[in-house]
Amino acid sequence: MDSNNNIKMEKIGRGAKKIAIVTLVHGDETETLEIAEGVKDNLQDSDLEKLTFYFIFANHQAYDEEKRFIDADLNRVFPGKINGNKEEKLAFDLTKILQEMDLVIDLHSTPAITEPFFIMTKKDENILKKLQGKQITKLCMMSQEVASGKALIDYCKGFSLEVNEKEEMKGMIDVVLAIIREEKSEKSLEIFEVYKIINEKIDHINNFKKFVLAGEIFYPILFGETDYEFTCLAARKVS
Repeated sequence: MDSNNNIKMEKIGRGAKKIAIVTLVHGDETETLEIAEGVKDNLQDSDLEKLTFYFIFANHQAYDEEKRFIDADLNRVFPGKINGNKEEKLAFDLTKILQEMDLVIDLHSTPAITEPFFIMTKKDENILKKLQGKQITKLCMMSQEVASGKALIDYCKGFSLEVNEKEEMKGMIDVVLAIIREEKSEKSLEIFEVYKIINEKIDHINNFKKFVLAGEIFYPILFGETDYEFTCLAARKVS
């Protein structure tokens, strides 16, 4: 089904609990499509019996036009406006849809050389339990100082998955399936609080590796991201 604002959505399954898998919040993050398609192709009858899945292609017009967005960054305009610009209208429609979901998995890709990680903007113990013990071992909690309050996951029960665009997506498909099925492994989850934006020029640092800048010790996040005007985000490890 499609909304009037070009949100393309495919619904499958017959279970009471609703799970949304969101791709193309940014139209140029095409790797997210591979993850979503892989998840859909590997769903089992038992998954479809217990759950209903909504595969949402958020900003499909930007994807069709090979752009990141049309008028504004979709992930910076939530909860949107009914009479706003293109992305504000999309955000308004998406907010209504996603607030009905029991879980939202928001997929993103980045040119930054980084291991994959989860992002949350508000603490939710039920979601934290779902993310524990998976192949991905890093979670970034965005502090109020950094979180804009205008991201998709600010307005639903969910989290983002950030993946290097050259990552082997088969592993990410397995991670999403494991979360859906609430499978466990022996790996523990490291939690980082992102507390600051770093704008100073730095030639090279490694994401999630301790770094010192002007006497301040922090863990860089998203160094090498090219779509935002910062050098990196600064995080402290909390567990």
